[in-house]
Amino acid sequence: MFNSYYPPSQRAANPHERFTETLQTRTPEHEHTMVDHAMPTAAALSEEFVVVGAPATAQAALSLGVSAEKEVLSAGEAHSSLAMISLAASAHEPKARLPLEIVAVVDRSGSMRGDKIAVMKETLSFLVSKGLQSGDSLAIVSFDDTVEIRLPLSTMDAGGKSRAIKAISELQPGRTTNLSGGLLQGIDLLQRAPLPVGGSTRAVLLFTDGIANVGITDGPGIVSAAQGAMMPVDRTQGLSRGVLEPVLDRMVEMRVDPKPMTIFTFGFGSDHNEDMLRSLAGTTNGLYYYLANVEAIPLAFADCLGGLVAVVAQNVTLLLTPSPRVSVARVHGSYTVRAAAAQGKLEEEGVLEVSLGDVYAEEAKDLVLQLALPALTEPSEGGACLLATLRYYSVPASRVVTAEAQLIINRPAATPAEQPVNIKLEEQRLRVAAAEAMAQAAKLADQGRLNEGRAQLQQWRAMSRVSPACESANTAALQSDLDNVEAGFESESVYRSLGSKMSKMSAMSHAQQRSTHATGGAYERASKKMTKSAWSAGA
Repeated sequence: MFNSYYPPSQRAANPHERFTETLQTRTPEHEHTMVDHAMPTAAALSEEFVVVGAPATAQAALSLGVSAEKEVLSAGEAHSSLAMISLAASAHEPKARLPLEIVAVVDRSGSMRGDKIAVMKETLSFLVSKGLQSGDSLAIVSFDDTVEIRLPLSTMDAGGKSRAIKAISELQPGRTTNLSGGLLQGIDLLQRAPLPVGGSTRAVLLFTDGIANVGITDGPGIVSAAQGAMMPVDRTQGLSRGVLEPVLDRMVEMRVDPKPMTIFTFGFGSDHNEDMLRSLAGTTNGLYYYLANVEAIPLAFADCLGGLVAVVAQNVTLLLTPSPRVSVARVHGSYTVRAAAAQGKLEEEGVLEVSLGDVYAEEAKDLVLQLALPALTEPSEGGACLLATLRYYSVPASRVVTAEAQLIINRPAATPAEQPVNIKLEEQRLRVAAAEAMAQAAKLADQGRLNEGRAQLQQWRAMSRVSPACESANTAALQSDLDNVEAGFESESVYRSLGSKMSKMSAMSHAQQRSTHATGGAYERASKKMTKSAWSAGA
């Protein structure tokens, strides 16, 4: 958990943020290029570059901003200070959305009998009839002790929808649970599907209520198998040599980490393996949904679909390049961080790449960084300490976009006694600290140290009360979700049946700033609200 605090007396408005929101055509002298591996079409080989101060020629799908905890720090001392990289997504344009390619992997083991399988079938049927458009595609894989492809990946025209409804109606509970077999079959269906012209949003939706007891049965083994299955194979069918070669060259040059699809996991009731489902979703920046009762099934499904239909940016990555002697000590949060290339050099020391996956319309992504700044031999004004480079495939523009922003911290002889508080950064510090507290509390409770886990949550609450952001709406929403999580730490039995699942779902939701049906309501944007409303109206 963070160890820096602001006293209440320092509350102030945030003057720090600098946003780059303008576009111009990419110029030859910029060396970095990027191609989204899921859409290597001729159009995807074009790129735009965001330049601070240039006249705007188009609205960017994402804006990029940087800010510091303190803008002025003394030159003669070393400092550990927070900084924040902020992304903000544009509004949803339905006409610009990519087609969906969804594989529903459905548990039909014996424990799914009764209301669970009935509501699951109703939800899938509504997805087919109302949720998917004619350009979307759906496949259905079911599993008990055997794995069956009930519907191959099919376009949802009139004939495809008819076949899908028939396949759903024939789902019946069976015997044991070959979860790994069903999941790997679902991944394989997307992996081997021809690459769509113009791209798509690909997702595997895994539904289960139990513990894997056939096939691969240990959680880490299932996660490892899924990661291996998602490595790219035969995904360049139909591409001409002239298009394919530059795509592959650029993928190699930029060391693109293939994430051909996003996995969303849905765990019903109290008997599923939430650690495995959370890890599976986390490998692709998906979400884990805990479904406490059958009524939650359509709500969670609508929340997931509401995000998928509003993807405005794909394969979003941030390159963090610190200035000499400056280092990024930590990137708080759950995103994948690795050593990266900069200025044409592979794995340059100190340069980090953060993979954020897909971003939905109107979403915000705020990365909180811990910076280590060196002591300087003389004061310095206006010097950049960090360069943030954003790369993503813009769905509205149908091209790859790159943006840059510099973080500047002035280093005079002495640190000013009073500096305004960066309220937005403080809010995000509390958010990340809350996610970390939930995750740590669950870890301790899993070890049988329930009281220590509860103390982690109470420690966050005490910290939030003395924060300059304690009265903000975002902090109030965090406190409400934390209250719900803490209720699951009432006793060992309550934790095992409820608390473990709720705390892990909530931690993931807040770490990603993305809502589920039950947590992170402050992150819910228009597309999810509209989808849930339509789903409720049609129920």
